Amino acid sequence: METTSHNKPCCTWKPIVGGILSIIAGAVAVLVGVGALLRGDFIDRMMWHWRWEVVGVLALILGIVAIIGGVFAIKRKVWGLALAGAICALFPPHVCILGILAIIFVALSKEEFGQPSSRVGGGTTSQSGTSADSKPTETT
Repeated sequence: METTSHNKPCCTWKPIVGGILSIIAGAVAVLVGVGALLRGDFIDRMMWHWRWEVVGVLALILGIVAIIGGVFAIKRKVWGLALAGAICALFPPHVCILGILAIIFVALSKEEFGQPSSRVGGGTTSQSGTSADSKPTETT
């Protein structure tokens, strides 16, 4: 495993693979949702009496969250959203193994995700009023 100067892991394959698995499972969920919305009345007449619109909308929402979470996992940003996307990737029952693997990979790679900066400029200000990466600042 590669490490930075601060002994934190960086740039492993886990968030990328977790994100790809989330995106694949999310795409399947979106297809299931669209199919349930478009063909729900046909399935209802043939087999079960069920509210397929509810299943379709739920599948669409979970699929979209899984895709967005997968994108954030690949970018290594917003770990919570990446994990939520991996959890939403559990929905399509026939591909839930992808969601399980995505959860494992994203959860194990938490340290690789960037932390939001507390300051817009990105630099830190010392006690003397100087920024670590710029000229001294004036105080009033």
